[in-house]
Amino acid sequence: DTDLHCKMNKITLTIENTNIFRAVWRKVLDRMVWMDYEWTVKADLDSVFVPNRLLHYVQEPWILNHAQVGTGLWLNNCWRGLHGPIEVLSRQAMQIYNDRWLQCEAVAEAKPQEDVYLQECMQTLGIWKSDMKHLLAEDHCDHHDFWKCEGNFVAYHPFKEEKKWMECRNNLGDD
Repeated sequence: DTDLHCKMNKITLTIENTNIFRAVWRKVLDRMVWMDYEWTVKADLDSVFVPNRLLHYVQEPWILNHAQVGTGLWLNNCWRGLHGPIEVLSRQAMQIYNDRWLQCEAVAEAKPQEDVYLQECMQTLGIWKSDMKHLLAEDHCDHHDFWKCEGNFVAYHPFKEEKKWMECRNNLGDD
């Protein structure tokens, strides 16, 4: 029921996809499956995502103490701000997002890129942020050698060709 066509912003060279993102998230929220899990992850198909590494990082004491209380927690993946290849929200953050969804309407209209929208929405809702420097390796976050798939990152991005995606995943071993 949602138009999946996106406009390319010719100035920023970014895809304006907030409306699609919100439609998909509304379906995810309505199904309530996220209630059964401590964390919800949105990962782009061209990201190599290593779930076991995320499980390791979310066991850090501060994260454990804040993820499921108050307004919950979202994980920031880049020093420049949230980037869309991987987005991670605690169950409590999902609950707040679900309950107060409409408070982000103005943000949706002003922020046409889904990652910028989500960051601004989380801030609008007062959801705590945790900067996680090992969440994402990509060129736009100054990890210019992301394609080597080295280090202890949770996700590597982008890999548009299946062969390159598989090479990255295989380079990471059994993680």
